[in-house]
Amino acid sequence: MISRFFIERPRFAFVISIVITLAGLVAIFALPVAQYPNITPSQVSVSTTYPGADARTVQETVIQPLEAQINGVKDMLYISSNATDTGAATITVTFGIGTDGNVNTVNTQNRVNWASAQLPEEVRRQSVIVKEKSSNMLQVLAVYSPNGTYDSLFLSNYATINLKDEFTRIPGVGDVQILGELKYAMRIWLNPEKLVEYALNPSDIEAAISAQNAQISTGGLAQQPTDGKQQYSVTVSSASLLQTPEEFRNIFLKVQEDGSEVRLGDVARVEIGLQSYTALGTYEGKASSGMAIKLASGANALSTAEAVMNRVEELRPTFPEGVDVVIPFDTTPFVRAALHEVVKTLVE
Repeated sequence: MISRFFIERPRFAFVISIVITLAGLVAIFALPVAQYPNITPSQVSVSTTYPGADARTVQETVIQPLEAQINGVKDMLYISSNATDTGAATITVTFGIGTDGNVNTVNTQNRVNWASAQLPEEVRRQSVIVKEKSSNMLQVLAVYSPNGTYDSLFLSNYATINLKDEFTRIPGVGDVQILGELKYAMRIWLNPEKLVEYALNPSDIEAAISAQNAQISTGGLAQQPTDGKQQYSVTVSSASLLQTPEEFRNIFLKVQEDGSEVRLGDVARVEIGLQSYTALGTYEGKASSGMAIKLASGANALSTAEAVMNRVEELRPTFPEGVDVVIPFDTTPFVRAALHEVVKTLVE
């Protein structure tokens, strides 16, 4: 009955078919990017550094106190940790599927605060970083020097200071991680023979540096409350933290029996170098620094990757001469290929 109705009225059937086809074409551009809920458990990373400590020391003095407090946090599934001989400590807390990552981060941070009093002073000075962990790596950017003008130390610091925040602000970017991050540090290389000669030990050096490399608040003169006779008040500024190797070499250590002074430069070599020598980056044989762009939860990979590439082109004119940025690793070609097949199937 119904089929005969359309067979006898072919023009009417053509119109309905055309309308359905046009509606399908319009619907292609409104297809949902994600139809199903996130099935990946939420993770929170707790990381810190204990300079100079080996893996066993980090495990006993840093990870164990933190794990004891973090264990049992609300909605936690399991916890894992890692310690290295470079003094790095990382704890990964995995939470139930569907839980709020922001709430999990806050709950973990509260537990870390409970354990802060049990951590070594050096660890507290380095700070304990708690943030939601994103394992979905979208791209890796390589900041490199094509003509070898700059080394990895300069490129890593340039990426950290000038580029990392720019990419972090892009909508859809969950995190930007500097791979093998290198930082400038004042390196003090002690001479054991000189220490014995002057009857000193490393703890004496550490105490002298801590005491003489400090920022002190000195207050002011003629500030309230006063008797009212002063016409001016003056803020007193003290010397800031030591900045140059020469200033560190002049740190006073002790006075010899003959009245001579022993300075840090007498027992150590002081220079500006790397904070850690555990990693160096290269790209096509040239010094480089890697930047991992991680996708935020629920973000569109294609639009985020396009925004990152557009931002690179916007920033390119500001790069120092001899510095360039390339993208050697990108996961979006697979996504584009998958979408192409979907559209092809719909057309067929």
